[in-house]
Amino acid sequence: DRDGFEGCELLLAAVATTTAQTFRLPLLRRRQLLLRLASSKRKQAIAAGAFVAAAMVMELTPYNPLNSYLLDRRLEVQRLWRQVTQQPGPGIGRNNPVIPVLMLDPSMTNSVLGGAPESDHTSRFVLAEVLKLTPPTQVPVVGLDVVFDQLRPGTDALAALLRSQPGRKVIGGFVPPLGSPCQGQSGSDWLQNSPLAAAGLIGKSLAVGTAGSCGTLKHVPLHLLYPITDENFAGALSKRSNPLLPADRVIDWSLNWSEQIRLVQPAELASLKAPVLLVGTSGRLGNQSEDLFEAPATVQDALLRGDQPLWSGNAREVPGVLVQAVLIQSLNMRHWLTPLSQTICTAAAAALGVLLAALLEKRQHRVIALGVIAAVACPLAWSLAIGPLWLVPLLLPLLALSAATFCRDD
Repeated sequence: DRDGFEGCELLLAAVATTTAQTFRLPLLRRRQLLLRLASSKRKQAIAAGAFVAAAMVMELTPYNPLNSYLLDRRLEVQRLWRQVTQQPGPGIGRNNPVIPVLMLDPSMTNSVLGGAPESDHTSRFVLAEVLKLTPPTQVPVVGLDVVFDQLRPGTDALAALLRSQPGRKVIGGFVPPLGSPCQGQSGSDWLQNSPLAAAGLIGKSLAVGTAGSCGTLKHVPLHLLYPITDENFAGALSKRSNPLLPADRVIDWSLNWSEQIRLVQPAELASLKAPVLLVGTSGRLGNQSEDLFEAPATVQDALLRGDQPLWSGNAREVPGVLVQAVLIQSLNMRHWLTPLSQTICTAAAAALGVLLAALLEKRQHRVIALGVIAAVACPLAWSLAIGPLWLVPLLLPLLALSAATFCRDD
């Protein structure tokens, strides 16, 4: 009845009603949160669903161009984080020796080794000379990153050299069936029935776990579509007894692979001592690109950063023999990245965004919270990629978190 308290009759009637629920003012913080969660907006669900659908598409087609570009940039950021935190990764040691690579250049090394340049294949006379110059007792295993798919000049000379070194393990390559749409079916049929196989040459698939390409440059293995096993050239040359680099894993190009691969010259073969020698080409035969891959960003930017380049040629290209060397060292060290599910991470981030929008009513507070979350999540994700080798997706989850948070404006 006092002035200033008009209208309280309805509140008093509600409190006095015996059938009314327990009523407290002000509402508990937990009760407020539950009520705001229950009143979440439909557009939040639409935004979250859109980002989760995009993550699912990216996960089901991991080798699409957009995903490959984002992964390439992510590995470059990962390299920068390694430098900032001074964690260069696995180093060279007794258990992980450097891999020597002899890169045959038709215009240079072929003449030094006594062979004439060939426009459509690697000279088998040159390969025989390489094996002859390299002592089997000092280099017991040699990998020839060369396609042996038909009879070529010098086949008998190479077979004779193989028979003269019975204690040495020599592995050659063949293009897997339908390995490249432009090369057609190659396979190992000729090699298995060839004089080279009879002399001891072991044929293995040169597949690197990626899809075939008809472009001038092949796709460098980032996110593997197929596993690398002992049926592959790289797996057969690794030191693991049962090598396995599973599919859906990511090659860690944030490492400085130039420290684990050493290019050698023909003059060094006589004194070379190593468990394995890789022999390949510069990726070109004549004027054509035969075995060149698109270099990842971490390799392309090496010269600009002042780092040691992976090889002395075009920084935008990587010869296939160097890609094989990276796969061999990855198997030797059991070092590769295991990506976590983009769909699950994006859905979890979107759910966190809905919770954040219900918890914080002021837009300014949401901006601060998102900044703090991003500042913590990014270094944590980069550190997980360096330590336990888990590749935690960042871009889509952070976008889903932001969209779900700011779609609510009440």
